[in-house]
Amino acid sequence: MPNQLRRAAKHLSERRHSSMSEDIVYKRPNETPITLSAMVGSVQQDQSESELVVIDSDAVDFVIRSADLVIGGELTEPQPGDTIEWSHDEGDTTTEYRVGRDDLDQESRRANEYGYDLRIHTKAGRHSMTARIVSYALGVSTAIQAVSDASGLILPVVSDMQFVPNVSAKDLKDENKVIVMPREPEIESAGQGQCNYDYQIDLGIFGLVSGDPDEQFADIADYIELREQLGEKFIKQEVVHPDGATGMVVRVGTPIPYDPDDIRVNNIFYSVTTLFLREIRK
Repeated sequence: MPNQLRRAAKHLSERRHSSMSEDIVYKRPNETPITLSAMVGSVQQDQSESELVVIDSDAVDFVIRSADLVIGGELTEPQPGDTIEWSHDEGDTTTEYRVGRDDLDQESRRANEYGYDLRIHTKAGRHSMTARIVSYALGVSTAIQAVSDASGLILPVVSDMQFVPNVSAKDLKDENKVIVMPREPEIESAGQGQCNYDYQIDLGIFGLVSGDPDEQFADIADYIELREQLGEKFIKQEVVHPDGATGMVVRVGTPIPYDPDDIRVNNIFYSVTTLFLREIRK
C-alpha cells in the first residue's frame, strides 16, 4: 500500500503539472537562470484579529517539481536572494518575486507527503531588488579577495559576504576579515529613459589587536589604513552585474569609528566603511 500511495502521489503531481503549470524563470545570483514549470497561486492571509480574510496580491506561492530545481549542475533548494520572474496577464506583465516572506521562517516547504512537489513562498515589491544587491556585494567581496591575494593591501584579509556579521575572536586568530554586507537600495529617478538605483554596501573590517599597550597603537593604525585603502581601491571603480548592467562606486561613506571598548575588553578592532554604488539601466 505505501508503494501504491507513492506512485499515486507521483502520478497526480505529473498530471497537475502537465495541465496546470506555467513557465517561470528562476534566478540565483552569479548563476545561469533556469526556466521551470510551476503552478501559481495567490496566498490568503489574515490581516487582523477579526475573521476578515483578504488576498495579498504581492504574496505568491509557486509549486514546482522538486527534481527540477537544478542550478549549476546540482539539485538545490530555494535560498534567500533567489528571485522568480513570472510573465502573466497573457504575457503582458512580468513581475519579479523575492524568494521568502517576512511572515514565514522558511523559503519553501514540501507540497505533498512524498516531496515530489516543492511550494516556494515569494513576495513581490521593493524587496524584489534583493538579488541585484546581493550580486553586486558578491562581486565586491571577490574583488577585495583578489586585491588581498595580490598583496595589494597593507594587511592580508579573508573577504566574505554576510547579511549580518558573524565574527568571533576565534575566527580572527589566524586571519583578518572583511565582511561585505549588502543593504536595501534607495531608488531615484535619473531622467527620461533611465532609472538609477543607489546601493549601499557596508565593509566591516575585523582584526585582533595585541594585548600589549605598546603594540596596540601600531595595530590600530594598520587597520585604519586598511579601511582607507579599501575605500580608495573602489572609488570610481566599476562592478559588473551578471545580467550585463554596470555599477559604479560613486563615493565612500564616512567610516564608523572603531570602539575602544572592543579593543580594551576583547582585543578586537571593528570598523565599517560604506560604498555607494550607482547603477544606470537603459
